[in-house]
Amino acid sequence: MRHMIKPLAAGVLMAALASGTALAAPIPVTWDAGASSPVLDAGVSFTQNNQIISDFSLTTISSSGAFTDTGYLPITQFQLGNSALSGTGLGTSYSMYYQFTATGQFYLNPNFTSQGFSPSAAYAQFTGVTYSLMGNTSPSATYSATISGGPTITTAGTQFTLASGSLAPAGGTGSVLSGIPAADVYLTFAAATGEGGFFTAPPPTGYLGLNLESAFTNTSGEATVASCTGGECIVVNGGGGAADFTVPEPASLALLGSGILGLGLVRRRWRNSL
Repeated sequence: MRHMIKPLAAGVLMAALASGTALAAPIPVTWDAGASSPVLDAGVSFTQNNQIISDFSLTTISSSGAFTDTGYLPITQFQLGNSALSGTGLGTSYSMYYQFTATGQFYLNPNFTSQGFSPSAAYAQFTGVTYSLMGNTSPSATYSATISGGPTITTAGTQFTLASGSLAPAGGTGSVLSGIPAADVYLTFAAATGEGGFFTAPPPTGYLGLNLESAFTNTSGEATVASCTGGECIVVNGGGGAADFTVPEPASLALLGSGILGLGLVRRRWRNSL
């Protein structure tokens, strides 16, 4: 993967990384685990404004720099005001995860090799993202990702779609800095048919002007780089980060965020109380 530098596009992308997307503070949302179908946890309702998430994904990058990224983002903890919530039923009665597929383009040559990344800075932009927020009637599931098998989930529970969405106007960009992948992605959010009761407040009917903002981090030890069919691959096992709901300022909708879903994401505002 050589000579993949596109100066003009890279300059626009780097400007977006520098300016960022102007967002209001994360808003609290109330979810009712007893109102889903099937029921996740009867009588359990809670309010949260942040979700701690793990990352298990496979990214394939072609010689032209185009990439495809797929994976699972299990929710490991709900938080409110930077404090972990108890009594949500997560991990004891049910589990939840995001399942996603993303596409995009690298604009500075990351020169991926099994020894790491060179040069130390590479930037990318998303061209498309689709995802589903999944409920699982089992409190536990095992996630993994390999080059040969891709991302997988193993669970005995019933899995069903609670909500879904796609890339929002605010968009998303990515980077690989000193061997650490990163991303910021802004997504639309809509309840699945029959699941509106789960999302108590605010009710997600249509596009509410809310973006699901996800940020994930992983060290280079959690991201494995290797040659694979189709180009070079990045496998992430156990990266993590955060997801929350925010309302973008109108002027920011033409701007891009800063990061890349599934490449492991770095965000300073990641709040992890563990």
